[in-house]
Amino acid sequence: MIEEKYKSLEHRVLGAYIDTLPPFVPDKSSEVTEEGQKGFYDFVKSIYHNIYDTPLLLYTKLNEDDFYTYRFNKTFDKKPKLYIQMQSDIKKLEDFLNVLFQIGIEGRIEEGKFVIENSKKINKKYLVILEQCGMSHFEESKKCTLLNNNAEIFHAWKWMASRHEATLLAFSRCLFNTEYSYAGDIYSHLLGSTEAFNELEKYLQDNGYTRIDNRDNQITLDYVRNYGKKDMPVKDSWAERTHGGISLKYYNYVAKPPCISLRVPGNKDILNNFELMDDELKAFVVRSNKKCDNCRYCVQTDKTGTRDLIYISVNFDREYKLCPLFPGFDYCWDYMDHELAENMIRHLSFINRILIC
Repeated sequence: MIEEKYKSLEHRVLGAYIDTLPPFVPDKSSEVTEEGQKGFYDFVKSIYHNIYDTPLLLYTKLNEDDFYTYRFNKTFDKKPKLYIQMQSDIKKLEDFLNVLFQIGIEGRIEEGKFVIENSKKINKKYLVILEQCGMSHFEESKKCTLLNNNAEIFHAWKWMASRHEATLLAFSRCLFNTEYSYAGDIYSHLLGSTEAFNELEKYLQDNGYTRIDNRDNQITLDYVRNYGKKDMPVKDSWAERTHGGISLKYYNYVAKPPCISLRVPGNKDILNNFELMDDELKAFVVRSNKKCDNCRYCVQTDKTGTRDLIYISVNFDREYKLCPLFPGFDYCWDYMDHELAENMIRHLSFINRILIC
């Protein structure tokens, strides 16, 4: 679904929901049948695709497509209205999804139909979308009754909205099994190589990294290992100081939204031990790490102008002046292949070697 140019900004927003809807994986331990879960999955998928094909079903007008150049700096392009409009488009879709979520909580199933007591909850625009997705209805006495050829859908709908672990994110992305890493399926596909991603993930699992799914109520995946004296909260990789590992996140406002990042704690110590790296890792670090560009961020508090810059000089064919600060801004990629997986594993192994005493 990722396109260089979408038909409109609203298509770009909807594309993010299609991208982050994982392949169908049911919860086989649930009382809801697999048929019901599959029916609900197909229903949710059809919502995104129907609105994508005809966005005026939901939106009153379409805006010209656009995106930001830099993943970590939306101010660079001087397009403040772009992000505001994207958030407005997201809110319209999330409002609709939240209505469906509330229907799941409050509705009752009667004779294979889904009955909603307060029909005002579902406006006419929403009902048209539901009709497009195979959900017929009739209204009487302030009630709205939904019907579908697969009545098992309603049991899955209610379960996904009212179970103990229910969230709008899990509901809207059909994350049926709370123990399953759907994000792994999503990102291994979006980044272009399931086999290479599996290679990296196996290393992380075999070496004791902790998996965190959907941090900050977003479709994310983290594998982390703490190197600090205290186990601090896990943040985005660019702000990392104490956790090693990887982070995967979808940035819907850039041209290539999926991103895999290395978490590099103690980068100063890592770079100071550059000579202990093998040549493959040296080449990877020199290629990935930011080179000092005299931005003077590291000496911004120096009033005298005499403090030395904190870059670390390394030699690999020639001298490189490497910046040790905020490596998460640079150790990030919008693709995955075997070479990258192997280099990430080399780097993570070296972090272990240096930081574990």
